[in-house]
Amino acid sequence: MLNNIWDEEWHEWLESKAVGLSGGLLCLWDKKLFQLSSSQSSRNWIWCSMVNIADQKPFHVLNIYGPQDLDQRKKLWKDLTDIPNKIGLEEGCLIGDFNCIRVILRDQTVVIGE
Repeated sequence: MLNNIWDEEWHEWLESKAVGLSGGLLCLWDKKLFQLSSSQSSRNWIWCSMVNIADQKPFHVLNIYGPQDLDQRKKLWKDLTDIPNKIGLEEGCLIGDFNCIRVILRDQTVVIGE
């Protein structure tokens, strides 16, 4: 499907497919700018180690889909804490849908046009 949207000549991708209506992750990059050197994935995350072609510096992306179940989410974060030690993360980006609420604000009312 991606080849129908983007020109295959400039992009590459990794995916973790959705289960039912939940999850599903996609990492997409311009292969003229980055070269994939290694990757790992599970149902809830994709880790990509890349090299910036221009300066040959490594760059890491960890794309996460956090489970809605609290116990599963705790297990995910425990599993993810081991990744930097295993792969030696230097510079990177942590992205995704964490399914976490940091602060619950009550009585939020937005009035537009008064």
